[in-house]
Amino acid sequence: MPLLLAAPMIAIALLASGCKGGAPVGGEGGQRVGVSNSRSKTIDQCLSGDRPDMAVSLWLQDKSAHGMDGLPPEVANAVMADGLLMEVNSGGFEGFFDWRFDSAAKTVGAIDAMGLPDVSRSLKAAMQLMCPGPWPATKEGYETAKAAFDGDDKRSAEMNKLDQRVIGESLKIEKATHDYIRKHIVGQQYS
Repeated sequence: MPLLLAAPMIAIALLASGCKGGAPVGGEGGQRVGVSNSRSKTIDQCLSGDRPDMAVSLWLQDKSAHGMDGLPPEVANAVMADGLLMEVNSGGFEGFFDWRFDSAAKTVGAIDAMGLPDVSRSLKAAMQLMCPGPWPATKEGYETAKAAFDGDDKRSAEMNKLDQRVIGESLKIEKATHDYIRKHIVGQQYS
């Protein structure tokens, strides 16, 4: 696994274990100060905390824990953008498609809503590399297309370039998502 992909997973594992640089972080029982209780905070508090990247992501995960149905469109857009950021950073587009196959096509619109046309183009290109033609309607259709992709070194190399491009845009995606949240979600009843 390329180091660029392994580093975020290692950092997430360390944070999840309550460790930073080998030492416990804050709070009683190894709780992560400013992050572990993000689910009881408002989105405003998450954005202004010491680790808004983690706190916002946890808040969004909590809001979508029971699925995307019934979420306000603004929250759904932020959930999808955050999901793209997390998954591409840990497993590339292939990991994103594996975990979020059913929302991949909708994520294009969410990324557009964040004002990230370059990232949207990369996502669309990755979808075409994985599944040439229309995005499959079923998981079985996706698995068939993925099997063909896995056997194609040229498409795999192109996908790796797209992975690296979007990973390189991580801070830009995070900033745009946080700006979108400030504009469309902060202060609403679902904060």
